[in-house]
Amino acid sequence: MKKIIPLLILFMFSCAGIRQTNQKHNADSFLINKIETKNDWYIVYVKRHDSTFMIVSKKAEIVNPTWNKIKVGNYYSFKINSIIPVINGVKMISVNYLDFAGISLDEKTIVNINHNKGIFDIYSAEKLKGLFLTE
Repeated sequence: MKKIIPLLILFMFSCAGIRQTNQKHNADSFLINKIETKNDWYIVYVKRHDSTFMIVSKKAEIVNPTWNKIKVGNYYSFKINSIIPVINGVKMISVNYLDFAGISLDEKTIVNINHNKGIFDIYSAEKLKGLFLTE
């Protein structure tokens, strides 16, 4: 019995260390939750903490073999930027989100904000081409 107690204590400390490492990794990263396709665009739904973000990315015509393809269920670090226009420091969204038709990505693609799912903005991600991280 005396030999089991130190082993249990060692096991508890090792598990606590792993849990802290994962939390630190996830704090700065986005979890890929879902990927949809709309015309020539990918719509990537990501989560960080308790927030959901929608990232749009144009399908890549040329793919470099050194690029890494993102996958649902994995964590990645992105630098995201809103694509909704800002004029004089004010985002160009109607006060009533029901009046907001969406953002036109090209001649045939409009993307809408989905308030019901907690999405209040549309983003692009630096170094994301299609579904590939360029670095």
